[in-house]
Amino acid sequence: MPELKQPRILYDSREKNEKIIEKLKEFGEKENVIIEIKRGGPGDYVIYDRLGNRWGVEYKSFMDCYNSIIQKEGEDKTARLHGQLAELIKEFDGRAIFMLGAFEYVPIKFRRQSWLIKRIVYSFFSVRSLVMPTWILSGPEHIAKFLIKMAKTIHREEFSGRNYRVILIKPKKK
Repeated sequence: MPELKQPRILYDSREKNEKIIEKLKEFGEKENVIIEIKRGGPGDYVIYDRLGNRWGVEYKSFMDCYNSIIQKEGEDKTARLHGQLAELIKEFDGRAIFMLGAFEYVPIKFRRQSWLIKRIVYSFFSVRSLVMPTWILSGPEHIAKFLIKMAKTIHREEFSGRNYRVILIKPKKK
């Protein structure tokens, strides 16, 4: 078995959700995972697992994902989101993860269309899951725990056909 490294998580300096960062630092300290800030580059988070593999993670809240999918004022937001995820896959050599925040609320002006918003976002999410690992996570605590688990786990990849599956394997206790 290769030498295990200190797990590390880098978060984007532009990350707006301070609660996620706060929980990440709290759990990182408890779990002996280094948490650092990163500037620039693709992805909201970069995970260095115990084998030294680098994983890129893009996180979108439910409504942020919806707003990135729909077109506004002549801009093709979908192309921007697809571009972000394609860049993530390329930069991290296939070790890219898309995290979607669970459906929690819809602004009042969209309440009548909430069923349509859910349908659009979940359809996009389903299509992405054919290309890269995708997770739906609820709240800052769940997201932080997931990132910490990814950093602390030894990963083995399995390729079958065109699908890319990640299998999480816990390290054996000595």
